[in-house]
Amino acid sequence: MTSVSPVDPAVSIYPLPMSARRARFEARNARRHRLKLPKGHPYRSLPIWIPYKLAIIISRSQYQPS
Repeated sequence: MTSVSPVDPAVSIYPLPMSARRARFEARNARRHRLKLPKGHPYRSLPIWIPYKLAIIISRSQYQPS
């Protein structure tokens, strides 16, 4: 069985579980440094004012892994 690990831990801990506060922090920090968040991150293409649970639902509907 493979373990789940972040793509780039310097930018985001996604796909590991995180709180809403952590997700917003990562989004704000990535935008400040002009870095891309990994595919599937709740705030990759959404503004951080959207509630976390809604951002998760929207991001899952946008990203369909093949």
